[in-house]
Amino acid sequence: MNEKQILRKEIRRRKQSCPKEQLEAWSQAVCRLLEQTEVFQKARTVLLYYALPDEVDTASLIRKYAHSKQILLPVVCGDDLVVRRYQNENTLSAENPFGIPEPEGEDMNLNEIKIDLIVVPGMAFTADGCRLGRGKGYYDRLLSRPALKEVPRMGICFPFQLLPELPVEAHDIRMHRIVTLPEGTNQ
Repeated sequence: MNEKQILRKEIRRRKQSCPKEQLEAWSQAVCRLLEQTEVFQKARTVLLYYALPDEVDTASLIRKYAHSKQILLPVVCGDDLVVRRYQNENTLSAENPFGIPEPEGEDMNLNEIKIDLIVVPGMAFTADGCRLGRGKGYYDRLLSRPALKEVPRMGICFPFQLLPELPVEAHDIRMHRIVTLPEGTNQ
């Protein structure tokens, strides 16, 4: 097992040791912190994500801002992510390998839209923006596209996912900011 695989295993262990209610409370608190950031408040178009069971849950945030912001969501397409517009809960399908709700409809041409903020999940982050994903490279490939290179990227995570350092490779895309709660938080 390499260093990244060992870290992923440790983060999974930490998540499994947290009560579901704790993760839900942290998700709500992290989403409130995200909402308070200037970049989120000013953003008209936000690329968010529907969470896997062990990620910060953004579903309420997506629903809350669906009418005041253009919300985009990633959709797994083979080995890549494409982006589609979220319209409402009725236009979502979870018929994909991960069981994540994804919008149906047409893929967005990233060169034809202006995205103001990208919110990214991860297994772990560092305070200076390094990100450890799940090992498939989906987000690294998406975020490396020319149309998205200059868009502000925010990683959001639970407190135990913020680590002092992570192994980094040339293809790993950094976040501009990490939003989480202080360690030891029991909100």
